[in-house]
Order: sequence, then structure tokens, then C-alpha cells
Amino acid sequence: MNKKIIAGSLFLLLGNVWATVTASVDRNQVAMGQSFTLTINMPDSGDNPELDVLKNSFEMFGTSSSSQTNIINGKVSSQNTFTVNLIAKNPGKQTIPPIKVGNDMTKPINIEVLPEATTKNDAIKDSSVYLDATVNKQNIYVNVPFLYTIKLYYAIPLANLNMEPLNIENAQVEAQGKSTQYQSTENGKTYQVIEQSFLITPNKAGKLTIPPARIKGAMADNDNSNSFFPMMANKPFVANSKPLNLQVKTIPDSIPLNEWLPAKNLKVTDNWSQNTSEIKVGDPLTHTITLEATGIPATSIPEIEIAKPDGVNTYPDKPQNTTNTVNGELVGNRTFKIAYIVTKPGTLTFPETQIKWWDINSDSLKIATIPARTYKVTADATIAPIATTTPPNTVEKPTTTTIATTRNNNSIWLYLTTLFAGLWLITLFIAVKLYRRKPSSFGSKPSDMELDHKSEEAKQNSSISVEKACQMKDTQALNIALINWAKAVTNKKIYSITDIKLNINNAKLHEVLDKLNAAIYKGTTFDEFDNISRIISSISISNSSKTKKETLKNLYPQ
Repeated sequence: MNKKIIAGSLFLLLGNVWATVTASVDRNQVAMGQSFTLTINMPDSGDNPELDVLKNSFEMFGTSSSSQTNIINGKVSSQNTFTVNLIAKNPGKQTIPPIKVGNDMTKPINIEVLPEATTKNDAIKDSSVYLDATVNKQNIYVNVPFLYTIKLYYAIPLANLNMEPLNIENAQVEAQGKSTQYQSTENGKTYQVIEQSFLITPNKAGKLTIPPARIKGAMADNDNSNSFFPMMANKPFVANSKPLNLQVKTIPDSIPLNEWLPAKNLKVTDNWSQNTSEIKVGDPLTHTITLEATGIPATSIPEIEIAKPDGVNTYPDKPQNTTNTVNGELVGNRTFKIAYIVTKPGTLTFPETQIKWWDINSDSLKIATIPARTYKVTADATIAPIATTTPPNTVEKPTTTTIATTRNNNSIWLYLTTLFAGLWLITLFIAVKLYRRKPSSFGSKPSDMELDHKSEEAKQNSSISVEKACQMKDTQALNIALINWAKAVTNKKIYSITDIKLNINNAKLHEVLDKLNAAIYKGTTFDEFDNISRIISSISISNSSKTKKETLKNLYPQ
């Protein structure tokens, strides 16, 4: 009997450990009076969540539920979702407590409730529809993107909404993510809110004016005195935000361009694949470094210089970039991964690495440090030291070595040969997939000739813009023209000169771009206008149909 009780207790304990009920919110930061949505996912559970624990700190405005059943290989599973709209009763740090669902409990969720904004004009707040625009930071620098957010407040039904294009002189504008909708209370009046953010990249130092955002549409109007039966009619409206005047700064003279890293905050993490202090010759090491910068996209994070100590062969990977928006702030993550092969015994020390970054909140230089790492490397009796001076394809055959050493040497080179062969096969597979890529599901499949024609036309038009900017000797126009040209050549998102260098590997172009960057950032003289057209023409040729034909020739030999 006691055994059954113990077994039942263990079952309940394991059930709590492996609870599958989860809870999440659509925003972790809201203002007083703004609504947010709490979503509870309940896989394979028909129980209703117990929401009474929310009443102390939140007001509930409507709930809804949905369910979905799947049958896979005869196994039936269900997914039930419960949503509730909440408004916090008090400002400050708030916690959504654990919510009980059957025998399971959700985890607590922390949110921040900001005091009600008092900067908007009260007269505007009294209207049924108004538009507000803000930027997310005060200190703005050349070629450093920042977020510009517009919010449409409306207290009556709207239809046919249309925003006019946002054109800003000496800046690039791009919509950031999808628009969000929520409820907000302003001066005691409840509004529905549509919020949309834009990424703005200034191309010139000095005054930057963001013109008023402008949204047109129709609002419901039930004031129809000519009708015996009042009916809702559509009344056109135009909502305008206030213009914003900003000051765009240049890079401080004390900071080299290749070390320019502006951010509100920088977090550096690193880890090693070998945590022990003692390793053997031939052991692989992998060092992973991640820079998380608040306030800028990942593409604005520069390369970092990692010292290579004696006694290792180095194989760096291409950096991985991700950019997200968290609580209205850009957060860029850039991950560097370097693989090392230890080649000789002794003491192996990777020195400390310092990363300089500019705090755009305090306008001051700060330094983040990656600590040094030391390993004791011992010689493995079964592995001969790896040669570092002889390339792999010219390794001489062993002559007077033992059978055991020869076998281990062969195993090392077999491993390296297999590795390089695998990488070559992956490269070949990607090239074939790119060549045989299926067309988009929208519309009919364009011919290769049509695709080549459109691509070449875009390159030619962008090249003409570069030539015109060079003829006018206008560095700002040249900057914009080069960004558009790089987009046409690479088919990638290019926002700045730094992005061009990351996506186009050409030493002559990099040299000229560095000079152009210095002219834009620090006001130096730029005298390379005559060389730009020649350099980009050669790059356009190398990336055009000539390269495609050579690639096809290699993939499908005659």
C-alpha cells in the first residue's frame, strides 16, 4: 500500500516538473491605461485557467478561447488557447502571478507599467482621432539607424486608412516589422491605437528634420439630421503628427572608423568548447563571442580583432547577425566563431581582448573586455605534432617514422581531408540549389533571360546614379547612390557603407569606401570620384552573367 502511495506521489511530482501549460504577453512594457494581451497555451488540456489571481493588480476586458485538434500517425493531440485583455491598475514593476490550469501552473511574468504620458497636447487629446510621433533616443550619429514610431489614436470607428510615404531628406527610411494594435486611456478617454515603427538612417551630419507623418481615412459620423433614421456615414479625415528636428553628430575624432561601435548598452559573452585547463596536441578549440548592442542593428557592429597566438591554426567562421526590437529599442546581436587546431605542446595563451564602444546615452567611450584564456598543451604519444609551415596539399610522405605515428598522421589527415571534402560538397549543393531555385508562387515563372534583363537593368540604373554623383562631386549623393548600387548587385539589404564592405569583398573598393566614410563622418577631403566608376564597373561585370556562365560551366562540365 505504501509503495502505491509513493508511486502516485512521484507521478504527480513528475507531472508538475513536465507541465506543458505556458503563458506569454504581447508586450512587456506598457503605459498606464494601455491594454495588453495575456495568452495561455494549454496542450492536451480541457481545463479552464483560474483568473481570479489577476483581479488584484489588473482589470480584465474580455476573454476568448480557441482549440485545435491534430491526428498524426493515429495519435490525437489538442492545442487549446485562452486569451484575456488586461489593463494594469497601478504603475511600476508588476508581476502576472502563476495561473493554475488543472494540475499545472504557468510561470510568473514580469512587466513594466509606465506612468501616463503628459507630453501630448491636451487639446489634441480631446479630439476623436490624432497622430503622435516619437524617436527612441536623443543622441543620433551619421549612418547609425534609429527608431521612429508613429501612433494613431482613435475613439470612433475608422476605415480606408492610408499613410502617405515618409520622405526625409538626407536619410533612408524603412518600415520596421508589422504594425501593432492595442487600447490606451488618455486623459480619461479610451482610444484604440495603431502603432508602426520605422528605421531611419541619417546620411549627413547636422540638422535632420522629420516632416509630419500624414494619415488619411474615413471616420464614422452618425450626425445625420436630414434622415429620420440616423445612420452611420463615412466622414473623411486627415491626421498629422508634429515635425521633429534632430541633430545628427559625427564620429568623435578620437575613434578610428573601423572601431566605431555606438550603442546604448553593450553586452559581451564568450565561451570555449574546452573548459579544462589541459589539452593535447591536435585537439580542436572553438571560441564563440557574441556582442549584444542595444540601440543599433547587428550590421552596425564592426569586426573585432582577435589575436592569434603561436601554436594554433585558425579557422574563423562568417559572423552571424540578428536584429530584434525589444520594448521599442533595436537590439543587434553579432556572433563570431573561431575554430583553432592546437599544433604544438607547451603553454598556449589567448590574450585579453578589449572592445571599445561609444555610449550614446552619456556620449563617452567605454571598454568591454574578453578575458584571457590559458591552456597547458601536452604532447600525445600517439599523435605527431601538426605541421604549420607546410600546406596540406604539399605534405611530404613520412620516411623514417614508426608505424604507430604513421597511422595517427594518416588519421589526422584523413579527418582533415574528410572535413574539406564535406565542406566542398555542401558548397556544391548550395550552388546547385541556388541555380535550380523554384520561382515564387505569385505569378508565372519568369525566364532566365527576363531575370537577367531585370537584374542588369537595375545595376545599370544604379551605376548611372553613381556616375552622376561623381560628376557633381557630391559625397552625400554618392553615399546614397553606392548603397542603392550595392543593393542591386548583391540583392541584400544595404543601409550603409559598412554594409557594402561586409557584402562585397573588393580591396580597392574598400579603400575608396574608407575614404568616403572619413569624408562623411569627419569632414576630410574626398578626391576619389574618378576611380569609383571604374571600380564598380569591374565588380558589376564579375557579378553578372559572365560569372553565372562560368559557374554553370564548372557545375556541368562538357
